[in-house]
Amino acid sequence: MTLNKSKSDKKTFIDINYIGLRIIYYLHKKEFKKELQSSVGMSKEVGDYLLKKEIGKGAFSVVYEAIKKSTNEEVAVKVIDTAKSDPQKLQGEIKILKMVDHPYIIKLYDVFDGNDGKLYIITDLVKGGELFDRISDKTFYPEDKAKIVVKRLISAIGYLHSMNIVHRDLKPENILLKSPDDDTDVRIADFGFSKMITEDAQILLTACGTPVYVAPEVLNAKGYGMEVDMWSIGVITYVLLCGYPPFFGDTLGEILSAVCAADYDFQEEYWSEVSNEAIQFISNLLVLEPSLRLTAEEALQDPWLADVDMTTHKDTSS
Repeated sequence: MTLNKSKSDKKTFIDINYIGLRIIYYLHKKEFKKELQSSVGMSKEVGDYLLKKEIGKGAFSVVYEAIKKSTNEEVAVKVIDTAKSDPQKLQGEIKILKMVDHPYIIKLYDVFDGNDGKLYIITDLVKGGELFDRISDKTFYPEDKAKIVVKRLISAIGYLHSMNIVHRDLKPENILLKSPDDDTDVRIADFGFSKMITEDAQILLTACGTPVYVAPEVLNAKGYGMEVDMWSIGVITYVLLCGYPPFFGDTLGEILSAVCAADYDFQEEYWSEVSNEAIQFISNLLVLEPSLRLTAEEALQDPWLADVDMTTHKDTSS
C-alpha cells in the first residue's frame, strides 16, 4: 500500500500529534514544577550546586543550568522525582551513563540522593536545546549539515554498540545541541530505554521506543538487537533532510502498519535537491530485514558520509 498524502498533510498530522502530546506533558510538568520548587527552596542550592534557571522538563524531572560552587564550573542538574520514576529504568540509565565516554554522548559527572525524594544527576551543560526544535525552526537541514549530524550520531552509536549497549529510543527529542549557534554539535541523551546485550541474551524482547522511529522487529515482537538503532538513524536522517517523517497515517495503527511494511517514499517535489547518495544511504537503513541494514561501522564508510571530517568541522553559519 502506498500512502498518497502531501507533505503538508504529513507535517500537519505530525504537528497535531506533537502538540497533543506536549499539552499532556505540560500538565504533568506544571504540577511537578510546583513540587520541585517547594523542595529545592527559593535559593535553589543543592549540595555544591547552585541551580540558576530551568532549561528542560520531563514527565517526572526538571533540568537546570547550574554552577558547581567549588569550581565555578557550568553544569546541568537533572532533578528526578524518585517516587514517580521507574527505579529499575533509572538505575539502568545511570549505570550506562557511568560506563560511557564519547564526544557526542552526554557526559555524566555525578549522581546523588538529596534525601528529599529527589535524585540529582549532574552532566555537562548543553545550551542548544533539542534537535527536534532545531529542525522545526529550520524546516529541514541542508544536506552538508545533515551529513555532519548523522556521522556524529553514528560515531556515538557505533561506540555504544562496541560496548554491547543498545539505545532503543533514538529520536530528535533525545538528541541535544551543545550551542544555539551550532546546528551540528550534537549529544545523544536520555538513556532510559538503553540496554546491555549480554552473551547469554543477545536478543531483546521488550517493546519500547517511539512509533515513528521504532524498528519493525520491535513492533513484531520477534526479538531484536543493535540493528534497531540503525533503523532509527535512517528515520532521523530522512527527517533531517525533508522535515517530515517517512511513516505517517491518520491513526497510530496506520503509522505502525507503514513502519512494519517499510512503506515510505521520496517524493520528487521535496527530494529533488537531495543527492542520490543520501537517498541510497537512507534506503540501506530502512530495510525490513535487520541483517541487511548497514551496521554503524558500515554506515561510517558509506559514500554519502565518506568526505565528512567530524573532528575538524565547526559549524559557524547561522
